[in-house]
Amino acid sequence: PRPTAEGLSFYYDQAYSGDKKVLDAKGFYESPAGQLMNRYRLVTLAKARPLGESDVMLDVGCSYGSFISMAAQETGCQAFGIDIDEGSISEAEGLDLVQYRVGQLVDTDWGDQRFTVITFIECLEHDLDPVKTLRVAHDLLEPGGLCMIEVPNFRSFWRVLLRSNWLPLLIPQHLVHSTPPTLKATPRAAGLEPVHHQSMFFPL
Repeated sequence: PRPTAEGLSFYYDQAYSGDKKVLDAKGFYESPAGQLMNRYRLVTLAKARPLGESDVMLDVGCSYGSFISMAAQETGCQAFGIDIDEGSISEAEGLDLVQYRVGQLVDTDWGDQRFTVITFIECLEHDLDPVKTLRVAHDLLEPGGLCMIEVPNFRSFWRVLLRSNWLPLLIPQHLVHSTPPTLKATPRAAGLEPVHHQSMFFPL
């Protein structure tokens, strides 16, 4: 059975933060490999919209803020991050550069705040209703704004090779598995128009 939001809380407790954390996301993104991945993401983002000081960027599912803080530091954009894990936010990077919030995008009141760029880096596959979340993102974007989504590819070489051992299956936390066609169809259902697509070579 598909887990409920309440049931999922069991699997996220101390998964990314806390004394008994299962995944060391902070350690990975502070490593050379993690820094290289975030730089790759910035380069990919620039193909559709180069970031600058006039941009206002929101990173949804920001974890410890390694990507959004790098974006703020290197481009001068005004930066925001949001994540459901309070432990990650309490230890987030770039507190002088990024305004962080704890919670989910769909439940957060942003008032009159609007964004030119909203990113979903390895988080939309955790979402119980990705279309609903992307509709909220659509409404929070300035006209002409950009939404960047990164998810595991269910049709990837590695998934075919590793089969049930493919790490991004991550049952039950990963609720949605995307392919290139569904990755285009999902934003369209939320009122967004795909403008660029590319795959990255990342075995996990």
